Amino acid sequence: IDPWLVTRHYEWGMLALLGHRPELYRCVNCGAELQATTNAWSGRLGGTLCPLCRGADGSSRPLSLNAQKVVRLIDRQGLSAAARVGIAGEVRSEIEAAFDA
Repeated sequence: IDPWLVTRHYEWGMLALLGHRPELYRCVNCGAELQATTNAWSGRLGGTLCPLCRGADGSSRPLSLNAQKVVRLIDRQGLSAAARVGIAGEVRSEIEAAFDA
């Protein structure tokens, strides 16, 4: 299995285990359900911001729809499902940059 994917799965599992599971489905600022568009990632606020709330965290990073889909796939279906999907290099880099922030 892809080491990059194993690492992301492990990181996600540790966050959940420690009680810091990031929000992927609703805006962490206003609570609105996230739409299928580029949203923003805020590590400081604990998850995804909708486009209207991106300014709530000046250090937030854009998170493309494809990157959101990968993270949600890991969250919902786990490592084996994510391993069956080809993940482009730019999406990998985007996810790493967002979660390192």
